[in-house]
Amino acid sequence: MCQVQRHRHRRPHLDPDRRAQRHQLSSLSVTQIHALNTTQVQGLSVTELRGLTTTDVGEFADTQVAAFSATQIGALNATNFSTLDATAIGALNTAQLGGVTTTQLAGITGTALSDLSSTQVGKLTGTQLGALTTTSLAALDTTQVSGLTATQLGASTPPTSPP
Repeated sequence: MCQVQRHRHRRPHLDPDRRAQRHQLSSLSVTQIHALNTTQVQGLSVTELRGLTTTDVGEFADTQVAAFSATQIGALNATNFSTLDATAIGALNTAQLGGVTTTQLAGITGTALSDLSSTQVGKLTGTQLGALTTTSLAALDTTQVSGLTATQLGASTPPTSPP
């Protein structure tokens, strides 16, 4: 008689070393987070960034945020993205802006949005613009608005009002 063996499906799990790294990252002090150099910041995985608390993300210096890749920026949940200060958001380069999700943009403050240059605003896609609230859009000045193109405006959906 042939026996059929049943295999339990196991959920994938993090390599113990990666799990330890994520735990170590979230347990760093403010001083230790500030001491991370550009190479170390760029080496943070999406999993590690997603494992950070809002407090942890808020501890990154603007220069460290500037070292994030577009993928790393996009890995931050909307709440964590909203903890970045206006200076950090205003310093995002074109590639990083491309990584910003519509969910992240929906939670951005008018103050943070007002720190974007007209060039940066001009690099937002129509979909990204459509994710902004009317309050956030109202924070744009005439110089920033002049950076918008007809293509961007034509591709954007009407903004939402804040709840």
